[in-house]
Amino acid sequence: MANVVSDLNHDKEAVVLYFFCRYDIPESLKHQTILGSLARQYLSYFPIRSEVFADDMHTSKLSVEEFVGFLGLSLKGSAQKYIIVDGLDDCGAEERRMVLQQLTNTQQPSSRWHLGISAQPSADDFVKIHLKPNWNVSLPAENPDIEFFIDVEMEARLDNGDLAVGDPALIADIKKALLKGANGMFLWVALQLDAICSEASDYDIKEAIKSLPRDLTATYTRILEKSTARDHDRYHKRIFKFLAAAYEPLTSAQIGEMASVTVGDETYDSSRRINNIDKVLGFCGSLIMVDEEEKTNVIVAIHE
Repeated sequence: MANVVSDLNHDKEAVVLYFFCRYDIPESLKHQTILGSLARQYLSYFPIRSEVFADDMHTSKLSVEEFVGFLGLSLKGSAQKYIIVDGLDDCGAEERRMVLQQLTNTQQPSSRWHLGISAQPSADDFVKIHLKPNWNVSLPAENPDIEFFIDVEMEARLDNGDLAVGDPALIADIKKALLKGANGMFLWVALQLDAICSEASDYDIKEAIKSLPRDLTATYTRILEKSTARDHDRYHKRIFKFLAAAYEPLTSAQIGEMASVTVGDETYDSSRRINNIDKVLGFCGSLIMVDEEEKTNVIVAIHE
């Protein structure tokens, strides 16, 4: 679903709201968190001085209905609007019911909201009870596109020299390990290849593919552990916070300026100015990337 969100965001006029439920983060499985996040994202599309931000908006605790009510606010323009919720099957039955019941209220002909829900087959009937989807897409247990993706990515990395092996037979072992662990996750494959390409010898590659992380969460943890070991000044942690909190996308130059300042200092020390921002961004591993399509050096997280 991350790829779906990314594709939708290519339309700069579109309104795209999304939420990814995480089985290992209990707070993300609560309907208040899911609906509140969607409402917060939608409000970010309005100008700061918009009349929708009433003076008394924050004076009392908002109900779930009030959160969802924000989604009914009219936004200038004729942009298409999308809501994507992934992993709803990880939520308890009552939490799922509350989310689906409230999102059903957005499905009015005049609202122009398009709703996309991703869940395991076991929760498929539950979703259909509360929503009447126009399309129902089922993915095969073994996604045939994954093997093609692995072949293309490995060939590209072999051609440009990022992936270097002494024994050509090792290429088949790498592919086999990636196919076994991918579980339909293209991003997982790309991140494992990034890690494999950083290994120095055939022995190191063999050891790496013996213990590939089982999912994206474990992959992110491993990448951050390596970043922490290399980045003694913890620049990467500050950069991730900048990206998460920024109201607008940040360029590499802007991140460089922000990372050069220590919060709380009353004077600016020019000697702290970062000389090579690309090196510092490298501490973030493969968790961030330059949005080359925009050609503005905007830095984005690979899994927003």
